[in-house]
Amino acid sequence: MLVLTFYQRVNSITYTLYKLYNKKFIQQTRGIIEITSAQQMFWQIFNIQHKPIQNFVLERDSKVHLFDYDKIFHHKLIAELHPDIVIHKISVGGDEFNSICRLNELILDKIADYNNLAPVLQPQEITLAHFGQQAFVTAKHYACFNNSFHNTIELPFNMFFHGESQRNNPLNYFASSGLIFAEIADKIPDLTEKKHGRGKWVAIYITDVHTTLCAIKNGKSQYCTSSEMWHEIIGFSQAERIDPSIVINLLAHESTSAEQIIKRISSYNLDNLSHNHYATLTEMLASNTPETLPLKNYFARQISISISKLATILGGLDGIIFSGNIGQNNAELRTLICNNLEWMGLNLSRKANLENQPKIHKKNSTIQAFVVHAEAENAMLKQLIERI
Repeated sequence: MLVLTFYQRVNSITYTLYKLYNKKFIQQTRGIIEITSAQQMFWQIFNIQHKPIQNFVLERDSKVHLFDYDKIFHHKLIAELHPDIVIHKISVGGDEFNSICRLNELILDKIADYNNLAPVLQPQEITLAHFGQQAFVTAKHYACFNNSFHNTIELPFNMFFHGESQRNNPLNYFASSGLIFAEIADKIPDLTEKKHGRGKWVAIYITDVHTTLCAIKNGKSQYCTSSEMWHEIIGFSQAERIDPSIVINLLAHESTSAEQIIKRISSYNLDNLSHNHYATLTEMLASNTPETLPLKNYFARQISISISKLATILGGLDGIIFSGNIGQNNAELRTLICNNLEWMGLNLSRKANLENQPKIHKKNSTIQAFVVHAEAENAMLKQLIERI
């Protein structure tokens, strides 16, 4: 039996074909389609070993949809997959759809009623599902929902957001990365001692697009804070004042006066610096210029503060888990965050952290720290097995 998953993000679609055998899924191929310009999409194909084997540029008609779904689903790379089951990721299904469900046109129309509670990309996800049903008419179609993992969050917690744009429309980021955190929660018992197998954890998912933290207790979501990456970093144009911590930080590294530092850093805007000089968080973290040091420290401190808040909500903390392409691969950022949490009893192993090992805390550490690779598709496949 062949199972095809679709996971759409703001500017990309990931599809993966698996072979189901004895309740185990074996990846056959994976493709990522990214929007690179107003007229083009970049299509990359990966083999079973997750290595790229083919890539090409596909022209798109931007007047039709953000993605040219018609061109995508009529392309031979999709048309020749012939899946028996197709699973679509949908952001929000409300209280009515909070677990995996069979899809048809009527169900998709009902799910669309929750678009006002969902991220802005949900209409695109529904459009993709419509095209998928038309392309694979003999397959059984299912939907998994990002919000389902967060349905255990109790009022009045709901969701907490940083940044002016989220406060203006906070529901826009509801249910962020729920399937990712479901996969992380499922891995916790295998990471640590059995007595902490469930326990109280904070998962930190860091990518170039979003920084999202989730408080997990006994395998269930208790709280989630999500923000676009640059809203975690101060911008003088938004804050209208200079954060004293930046001045103090620079004083510790430069032999000059506070007045001179204030005059210098007031002449540029950190928000513009982050946007214009560095296209991604990865680039900013890789830079060693004096201007980026305050950005790195501030970014790490904001995450550390959020972890402390989530620990308060959990009533304690057994450990933290780093995930996402940056959370998994940037040892410097993990060091900054973990050093800020030494007061909680987190003792980081420098060697293990630099080597990106799964376990990065020392034996005498009260708080555990792990690095985990998590894919939303695994949570989708697990839900499918439980359903069928």
